[in-house]
Amino acid sequence: MTENKQLKYSFTIGDIVEAKHLSQTSTKNSFYGSWIYILFVIFFIALGIVDLTKIEPEDLAIISYLKELFVSDEIVTNNLASAIWNFLLAFILSFNVTPKYNLLSRWIIARKYRKNFMQQEPKTLNINSDLIELVSENHRRSMQRQDFSHFQENKQIYLLHGSQVKMIIPKRAIDSAELANITSLFNSKIN
Repeated sequence: MTENKQLKYSFTIGDIVEAKHLSQTSTKNSFYGSWIYILFVIFFIALGIVDLTKIEPEDLAIISYLKELFVSDEIVTNNLASAIWNFLLAFILSFNVTPKYNLLSRWIIARKYRKNFMQQEPKTLNINSDLIELVSENHRRSMQRQDFSHFQENKQIYLLHGSQVKMIIPKRAIDSAELANITSLFNSKIN
């Protein structure tokens, strides 16, 4: 295997979502933590639905603006308030779930991606024996391999962690025959 590699690729929104997901679920505890958040979100949504099913359709008319001035039905108001509170808790907790499972976070990432033209540019990654260089039309960054503390990988990407930067390398840019070589290169030079 030669140690000089040149990879050409462009980021997709999926690459960035995978990188965020990989960095958030890097340990066993954070993986379980994200599932606990998902379970809490489901629990609070279920509680909200249960509270809403306790309200009869004709009771909702009581809560309307005009009827509220004349009639006070405390049970219906409490059930509706409880349902709203449970849905609000589910919404707030859903922000802590990784972007892979959170549609709002995914939407925010996609919005930032569309605004950042540098992420959308085609890139060339040069991997030499001691240097990793990322070159695009408007950006150039060179880093020594020892500047990276460790790397992570999943089926879609490599994520190189440095003190100041994280570098995403999509696996689709690498030939399937070279994947094992790149992984062993990162293992020998970064970890």
